[in-house]
Amino acid sequence: MFTSLLALPVAVSLFNPFPSIKPFPFESKPPISTPAPTQAPTSTPSPTPTQAPSNVFELEDVEPSSANFMEEFTVYGSNFGSTAGYISFRQSNQGYPSGGATPISWSNTEIKAKVPFFKKGSYRIQIIRSDGSKSNEIKFTIKNGQPVINATSVQLTNGEYELTFQGTEFGTKRGSVNIYSGSSIVAHGTIKSWSSSRVRFGLPGLSRQEYGFQIQASDGRQSSLKYFTLGK
Repeated sequence: MFTSLLALPVAVSLFNPFPSIKPFPFESKPPISTPAPTQAPTSTPSPTPTQAPSNVFELEDVEPSSANFMEEFTVYGSNFGSTAGYISFRQSNQGYPSGGATPISWSNTEIKAKVPFFKKGSYRIQIIRSDGSKSNEIKFTIKNGQPVINATSVQLTNGEYELTFQGTEFGTKRGSVNIYSGSSIVAHGTIKSWSSSRVRFGLPGLSRQEYGFQIQASDGRQSSLKYFTLGK
């Protein structure tokens, strides 16, 4: 009896009333990766337009673009300076200046002058500032230049003087012959014939002294003076 009782707890101890429980199998999933936040594209600033320098020395226009000797014209541009220089004329078919025009008025953007004593033709004009710097060139046309007396002859026939002037730019229309005493016009020659290169005229009754003679074309262009001592 005791033997059987002692054997019982051994039997119980060997008996496991609670079988082991296996965990419920779960399906494993890979970890979800969170994408890195994207940055908005940086905008490239558009380039700022460059402005032309305000100190550009430039000849922009001339009005009128063609004129006769001694007629007024105006040039326009920028940064001519406050101190007057001059306007250079260069004939289009030559590489050196023909001369210059002295300005009537001068400002930083506008110059007025008169066509100088050059022969007719196509020219390039340029501003020369007081410091010697030069602008660009633009085209200008001298329609009719200064009348030029190249040769003279004087004849005295029966007590009457007849003079013949030969030259250029006299014009095809009849003008006049101005006769000066000092700085004043005292008479006009009596025209006998007129062409663009030859004028023949008589001398009115004048006392004997030195006179200056000038060809004036029909459009007002005037030659320089030629001096003779004539008269009765």
